[in-house]
Amino acid sequence: MVSPSLWRRSIIVLSAVAVGLIAVVVAKGSAAPPAPNYVLEQDEAEIVSALLSANDGLRDEIERLDREIQAASSDRGSGRLEEMAEALNALRVVNGDVAAVGPGVEVRASGDLTAALLRDLVNELKSAGAEAMAIDGRRLNLWSAIYEGESGVVVDGQTLGNAATLEAIGDAGTMTEALERPGGLVSLLARSGIDVTIRTRTGAEEVVLPVYPEPRAFRFAAGR
Repeated sequence: MVSPSLWRRSIIVLSAVAVGLIAVVVAKGSAAPPAPNYVLEQDEAEIVSALLSANDGLRDEIERLDREIQAASSDRGSGRLEEMAEALNALRVVNGDVAAVGPGVEVRASGDLTAALLRDLVNELKSAGAEAMAIDGRRLNLWSAIYEGESGVVVDGQTLGNAATLEAIGDAGTMTEALERPGGLVSLLARSGIDVTIRTRTGAEEVVLPVYPEPRAFRFAAGR
């Protein structure tokens, strides 16, 4: 695409050429005896014709550049819309507003579970790049709460038993390595009597997470 500065230089060059042509005519007129009128008229006609042709060429070039600028602006606009759509979809995934599917891991923890241990497991997966998660088939979002209830660990109002299954979408290798590294969370949980098994879910067994059951409605917060 020709830049605006380039066609401006083109206009200057063509203008200079036109001035040069006029200067040549004047110089010829001062250096030689006056030519017959029909010769001067012929030279002037040629100069005018050249200037008209140059103007036509410049007008065509300007129109072409305008079309290219408009096309580029349209392309940038569509690219911006695509970026906004991707960002919006990412927010919906994080908030649990849409179902999510992708490769990841399935982590099953069983034993004397506590809210603190389960939160540590969830946070470890998040730190390892988990993009979306669920516990026992219940989708988690930014406001999910894991706490101790009267009958055991409670996740967003749902009481768990002595076992919990976490599903996480993300890089399966990275998440597995983070959990199983020497001195990592799995070994610490084992010391607390918690048995943890990890299964990779890819291909036909990709993780499928449902929509969060109770979408959060914003009453006071607004974007700025």
